[in-house]
Amino acid sequence: MGITDLPDQIAKALKYSLRSPSSFIVSLLSAMVVCAIAFDLVWGFAFVRWYDVKDAHYGWWYWVGMSIAALALPLSVGAVAVMRTLHRARAFAADEIGIAIAPFEVFSVDPETLGTSSVLQALDIVGTQFFRLVESTLNEYEWAQDFKFRFLPPHVRIKSQSTARNGAPVSAPR
Repeated sequence: MGITDLPDQIAKALKYSLRSPSSFIVSLLSAMVVCAIAFDLVWGFAFVRWYDVKDAHYGWWYWVGMSIAALALPLSVGAVAVMRTLHRARAFAADEIGIAIAPFEVFSVDPETLGTSSVLQALDIVGTQFFRLVESTLNEYEWAQDFKFRFLPPHVRIKSQSTARNGAPVSAPR
């Protein structure tokens, strides 16, 4: 993993951390630390090369950039992730025939098998591609145009038929 992979890794970690509030906060704090370290490395490298000095100067502009990189950037990405999750978890309108594709749980004793965000992303991509194919196949029929498809966020758990029908509030697993 190189320094150019950091934004993708942070976005992936935040996306799959929305399974519970505590994992989201830990991922957000981790993203802040990683962004701060990355900014410091880039600042030090650029400052030394630009001014041809031995050590970097950490003045006012450094702290403005550090605040943006370590606080504003991760917090804004986290806020967008939360808003997107809330938008995807909303109930269908009363006049819509909705088909919600809920995430499924896969259990493995080996934490390396399904414990990383890369593996969760791969599983998510395969599931999404399958249901997108089903949706596009159904859209060939005129009667299927009335259906609305929606992929529910990773933290939503539908455990009973009544929960699905009533559109009960979504909750993270305990």
